[in-house]
Amino acid sequence: MKVDLLRKGCKVLMAGLVVGTGFALVKPAAAEAASSANQVGWQYNELFRNQYHYSAAKNWLNDPNGLVYDDTTNTYHMYYQYNPNGNSWGDMSWGHATSHDLINWQEQAVAIPMLDKQAEMDFTFKNTTGQFAKDGKNGQVRYLGQPRTDWNGGNGKKYIFSGSTVLDKENKSGLGKNTLLAYYTSCFQMPTRWDDGGEGGMGSWFGMSEVQEQHLAYSTDGGQTFKQFDGAKSVADNMVGLANQKSPKAIIPVTAISGLPGIDAKDFRDPKVVYDQAHGQWLMVVVAGQQALIFKSENLIDWTYTSAIQRQHDSGVGVWECPELIPMTVKDSTETKWVLTMSVQDHAYASGSGMQYMIGDMNAKGAWTPATEKTLSKPNWLDYGEDFYAGVTFGNTGDRRIMLSWESNWKWTDLQKTTPWYSHMTTPRELTLVADSKYDGGYKLMQAPIPELDQANGEKTVMPALNKGTVIPDKGTVLTGDMHDGNAALVTNYKGTAYKIASEFTWDEATKPTALGMYVRGTDGFDRKLFVGYDFGPQLAYVNSLQTGDKDSLAAGRDHTNTFIPNTGKLKLTALVDESSIEVFVNDGEKTITQVFYYRPDNIGGPTVKTDQLGFYVEGGADKKATVQHMVITPYRSMFGNIQNQTADIAIAQGSNFNPLTYLQFTNTSGDGTTTRPLVTVKDNQVNTAVTGVYPITVAVTNSSGKYQEFTIPVKVVNK
Repeated sequence: MKVDLLRKGCKVLMAGLVVGTGFALVKPAAAEAASSANQVGWQYNELFRNQYHYSAAKNWLNDPNGLVYDDTTNTYHMYYQYNPNGNSWGDMSWGHATSHDLINWQEQAVAIPMLDKQAEMDFTFKNTTGQFAKDGKNGQVRYLGQPRTDWNGGNGKKYIFSGSTVLDKENKSGLGKNTLLAYYTSCFQMPTRWDDGGEGGMGSWFGMSEVQEQHLAYSTDGGQTFKQFDGAKSVADNMVGLANQKSPKAIIPVTAISGLPGIDAKDFRDPKVVYDQAHGQWLMVVVAGQQALIFKSENLIDWTYTSAIQRQHDSGVGVWECPELIPMTVKDSTETKWVLTMSVQDHAYASGSGMQYMIGDMNAKGAWTPATEKTLSKPNWLDYGEDFYAGVTFGNTGDRRIMLSWESNWKWTDLQKTTPWYSHMTTPRELTLVADSKYDGGYKLMQAPIPELDQANGEKTVMPALNKGTVIPDKGTVLTGDMHDGNAALVTNYKGTAYKIASEFTWDEATKPTALGMYVRGTDGFDRKLFVGYDFGPQLAYVNSLQTGDKDSLAAGRDHTNTFIPNTGKLKLTALVDESSIEVFVNDGEKTITQVFYYRPDNIGGPTVKTDQLGFYVEGGADKKATVQHMVITPYRSMFGNIQNQTADIAIAQGSNFNPLTYLQFTNTSGDGTTTRPLVTVKDNQVNTAVTGVYPITVAVTNSSGKYQEFTIPVKVVNK
């Protein structure tokens, strides 16, 4: 339910504060709710719901698609893989959310629904790898019949898989100036036969086989709704076919790659389009199993195959997915390099799926050349956690390169039990390419939280006060190696579950500890906690979620989330912490670790146990020490808003008329700090004005973002 009651107002700095009444109730009633109440059934307050990481209101979500900034409306568009009909993978369509600041997102209607009532197809394709090219078979296959997504019947549907969007500012496509072009993969199954036309005429019946090909849809209303492009070879011809919306032709049919080396019709997906400024051409990169194929175009309609990039690292383990070629200017220079990013389905650094990047160059023919002979065989990992996948950058952002990723891992999807939604995105990150001789090709990719995260939030920063340690003016707080676990240095002036914490540690080599770091999302006494730290033995920065108590699902084996950082006598750790997400940036983003975690009530002592403590730890014994030179906490608001109960104590005279709405006062602080009045309705009124006492009323409050909470408020009936 969306309620539009927005009214401009003042900034509320202490968002989420609940005002108590001081009365005792005659009979038990539910406790009042704060913004982090996490109650099942409370919209955007459900258990595990992140507050500044985007998630859909309900249903399955995965890869971000078509990220683009429309400067004509100052709108960022986030499209994504979405199941509008359930909380598991299926019925893949493009979901949609918009933002004006990259932080506060508003969910929109489904942008590109799954294709339905598709016409029969008949084509021949030569597979050069996969099941049709094994055991001496020539790979020639005829696909004939009605497409479907149900292997057991011809339902005439096609999935809308991942892709990208382009804001066509100059009407290169002929579809209109500032038209938004959405390139996506359609995925479906087809009945197949081997060796049609051989001896005996018809070939051998095989069964159902998957097919993927590239389509185009376009929007002339600012990205809200899309029409299917009919796939003709010229715009003029295509105008005739626009009525054929229900069975659009592919803009790059799978037959366009028939017979190419290493090709299987079932793996040809995730088109990402980018403009090559140096050579005046548009490029599209599409993955095809163990390789990436590059196409080029001058008009965004007609695409010509140019070259392939062959996978070398872990070739044969899963497939490549969600490719991107990113032109980036090297920091403090005029040099441009082309960064190839790739998602790998399995065998990533921390197990399961993950992301890699490789540095290279692009020529006028549309061929990408790796920087060195090791670039493809020893790619760099983009993130060292388990939950960073399918990341792509926003288009039309000038010189900025802003990446958003799906914060999950294909290895764990059946274990992340959230309802009524599944999964979320990372926060956007700004990418910078820096010259560094220690890295392959002489360059490293740095990542940092976008500055909008702090600017749009507007909350006051907190300088942590610790309950132990020796403060040395102008140097920091010295902690000794016996300050860990229950004896850790507790932050005494802040508690929370949604914030950024940044710190810098230094140490002397002679007295260095064995480990140091921060505890975040801890329980009282730090029996349960998340570690963000550094292990001096192997020289690893790490995130450790094994003490969250998540025994039944994600804890087992999830202890490889670390990255090598040489001991230089100092270390910077920045963590973005949310209800079930942590993103860590090491040494200003030279390395990152992204992790999902769950404090399941059954494993930590029940739903009332709080996990809002922060602290600093040092290990190795009392004779070891380290200094926290810098530490600052930035609380973050919820993008869904924070509802505050500002109702004063309610006392009414015995025998009087009582209308609860006369007394109730609630405000909402949105993610950008604007104060509004939410919608308030009375669910249950137990007040008996004939008899003195204290009675409960239950009210439901809904803000303009759809956030829903319930409050129980005492009403005192007194003698006249």
